[in-house]
Amino acid sequence: MTLSTTQSLMQSALLALVLLATVLSIGCVNRTSRVEALLKHPEFRTAAQYAPEFTTAVLKAVVDAEHGR
Repeated sequence: MTLSTTQSLMQSALLALVLLATVLSIGCVNRTSRVEALLKHPEFRTAAQYAPEFTTAVLKAVVDAEHGR
């Protein structure tokens, strides 16, 4: 893995964390709206492309948080 690839992965992971924090901080919004907001974010595709397992974990965390798991 090259340095630029590693940097891109790190940036995508950081972005996914920021997106998760943003989505989870939205009060009074149902689970579907939170997941939809995350999926519609302009940087979501990039995060999913460069960090697919992490992005999946973020989506799962949003759903789990809504269900109190």
